[in-house]
Amino acid sequence: MYPTSSKAHFDKLKSSSIQKFSATIKRSVKSRTVRSIWKLSATTRGYKFFNESEAVHEKDYCDYSRGGLVSTPTGLLSNVFAEITKPDFVPADLSGGTTAYNIGNEIKRLLSATKLKVIQNTFPIRELQLSQIHIPVPNFVTTSGAIVQPGEWSPTLISVPVKADSNIIIEASIPPNAPAIHTDLDGYYVTLYVELFEHAQA
Repeated sequence: MYPTSSKAHFDKLKSSSIQKFSATIKRSVKSRTVRSIWKLSATTRGYKFFNESEAVHEKDYCDYSRGGLVSTPTGLLSNVFAEITKPDFVPADLSGGTTAYNIGNEIKRLLSATKLKVIQNTFPIRELQLSQIHIPVPNFVTTSGAIVQPGEWSPTLISVPVKADSNIIIEASIPPNAPAIHTDLDGYYVTLYVELFEHAQA
């Protein structure tokens, strides 16, 4: 995983990794983004993204191949980002919850607690924190209700080469000593997006 402290830095690293991949396969490449959804519940402490684990309703929103993430002989998992929303991608009401602003506070706590592991054919190849890859959550000034928007942000570059028959999952887990998912987040979506680069059509 590369640090992506600025968009310019991210764009430079991403461009470099794509050029290297294209040179390796001696072909031009195309971009495609796939997503997988974890429907939160206070009774769960983990999830496997891209593992065909979505319920029927959420499965309709997921566009990854059940036989493997890439559709050409080789590909590149370029970058990853996540977003927590209400069901059906309705934006989270960060000021709501059983107490004022609890939704926003619980989302931030979940982001900090949740660990991610990129697994290829049962072998862990990258480890991340959900907070690293999530679109930044605005801060609230609770005394006035003012919203403080986050600054510049970019997805997290992972640059993992894969083959069409590679089994790729991204496993999320909440450590045993961390609090459970709050009931205010029951039914919320954690949607994980991965940008892939594959062979362009000949």
